[in-house]
Amino acid sequence: MAIEWHLSRSFDFDGQSVAYGTLGRGEPLVLIHGTPFSSYVWRTIARELARGYEIYVYDLLVYGQSEKAEGQDVSLGVQNSVLAALLRHWGIDRPKVIAHDFGGALRQARLGPVITAALDQATLRAQMNFEQRHPADAGGMAEAIQQLRRTNQQRRQSVIAA
Repeated sequence: MAIEWHLSRSFDFDGQSVAYGTLGRGEPLVLIHGTPFSSYVWRTIARELARGYEIYVYDLLVYGQSEKAEGQDVSLGVQNSVLAALLRHWGIDRPKVIAHDFGGALRQARLGPVITAALDQATLRAQMNFEQRHPADAGGMAEAIQQLRRTNQQRRQSVIAA
């Protein structure tokens, strides 16, 4: 059964609509999807993380529920500007970020290395909560979290090596 996912808000970025949503209360945590995906990839973990964080999630331009137009510039530079504008709009300066794929490049370009210890604890809590409530679906989430950890570790090592 598909889980419903709808971003209920929009932000105008240079005349282009960027879809976003917020969930939960607490310290801000931004989820940035990769390509060719959308915020839909975060639908399960966002709800779990919202138990302890205020989650900010959005669709990059031309993905998911954000505006798609022929000839639209969706370069890393433009997507980075979108993220900067959203952070200003949300009133948050240096949030914790979980990013995947292209979203990781945005995070790195905009915010520098992410602090991972708290995120590892948060994802472990989210995974345990999810597994308890949805044991039949838990394998996919565990795999996704492990992939996030491996990617994050590789990025930390590449930052240290640089």
